[in-house]
Amino acid sequence: MNISRKYFGIHLYNLFCNENKLKKKHADIIIDNILEGIKKQINIYGKFVIPNFGSFILKERKEKVGRDFVKNKNIAINKKNKISFYSSNNLKDRLNSSDYKLKIHNYSTKLSRYLKINLDFLSLEEAKNITNTFFEYLISNIIKNNKIVFNKYFSISLRIYKNVKGINPFTGKEYFIQERRKPLFKFYDNMYLKDR
Repeated sequence: MNISRKYFGIHLYNLFCNENKLKKKHADIIIDNILEGIKKQINIYGKFVIPNFGSFILKERKEKVGRDFVKNKNIAINKKNKISFYSSNNLKDRLNSSDYKLKIHNYSTKLSRYLKINLDFLSLEEAKNITNTFFEYLISNIIKNNKIVFNKYFSISLRIYKNVKGINPFTGKEYFIQERRKPLFKFYDNMYLKDR
């Protein structure tokens, strides 16, 4: 099942905004600000760490020479930026444990402060609660194997590596790798700032 930003906004409103007397339009503004905050932190500092969730790292791919096999010519491939996501150990444990209900809190104080600065109708405590709610809901949907799409930013899905059993050709010993789950991010071009 694909989950859009709009659906995410409705759920965030139902979970948090109702209690704090915020309007539905505030939920959309909050989600946009969370996504913009992540984008700006990555592009300004080259790295953005969300505790208990993972790290976004901006890497520059160098210019290289490619090959066009149809025309039998070399092609220059321009340098470009690429964002990589690395899961934290807590997120890996949560995705791969049988107890999916394990809660992790305190995701990002930087992101909470960014929300507080940009949205004057939120207190810092409300911004922290919203950030935690956002990431909890994100993780719970990743666990349910839903694909989450934030247009203009990124999409997230769950990649499942099946059980592997085999024999090591060098040592002759048998090995077994247990099933693993990993979040898979696809970043869209809008995540990169043009002036970087």
